[in-house]
Order: sequence, then C-alpha cells, then structure tokens
Amino acid sequence: MDFFNNVGKKLGKTAKTITSKSEELVEITKINLSLGSEEDKVKKLLVEMGNELYVRFTNGESFDESLDGKCNQIKAIQENIETLKERVKNLKGHTSTDNSTDNTPSSSTDVSDNANFRLDSDNKSEKQ
Repeated sequence: MDFFNNVGKKLGKTAKTITSKSEELVEITKINLSLGSEEDKVKKLLVEMGNELYVRFTNGESFDESLDGKCNQIKAIQENIETLKERVKNLKGHTSTDNSTDNTPSSSTDVSDNANFRLDSDNKSEKQ
C-alpha cells in the first residue's frame, strides 16, 4: 500500500506543477500580447508623426538636414513610384492624361485589365 500512496503523492505533485506552469504560461502569453499591442501603438504613432512631418515638408517647411534628407528621399521614391505606375498603365494599353503623344493601339486591340490567360495545355482541353 505504501507504493500506491507514494505514486499518488507524486502524481498530485506533478499535477500541481503542471497547473502552476500552465498558469505561468497563460500569464506570459497575456503579457506578450499586451507588449505587442503597446508596441503596435508606438509604431502607429511614429507613422502618424512621420506623415505629418512629410506633409509639412511638402508645404515648404524645413527641418534639420537629416529630416530634410529623408523627406527628399521619400519625394524621389514617390516620383519613381508614379513613373512605374505610368509604365504599367502604358503596358496595359491605358493612355496617360496627356493624349497629345498617345501612340497606344486602338481600343479594338486593347486587352482588358481583367483578362484571364491560360496556359496552352488548358486551352487544348477546351478545344477538344
């Protein structure tokens, strides 16, 4: 009987340890979630501050060299983005707002933005 009592005590201790560790794990998880939430709030505020600073820069306000340099980098990147978007539009057969130099094909040969293309093996199965 002594054997069974020892096993029972050990099982009881193990269950208490598991419960304690589970509670710790739950608490750690809750704290980590709170940390993540707080860090996200900081990131959001930093983005808002950066956006406000850039708007002020585009309205002619000047800052120290470091911030002005970063704002000029953003401006150059945005100009590059607009150029790339225009290239995509032209490749899709769209015209720019300036039609004076428009050499795009007529609308009868334009390809729809929503056109779906299939591999030849898919098309073969439809023809059969």
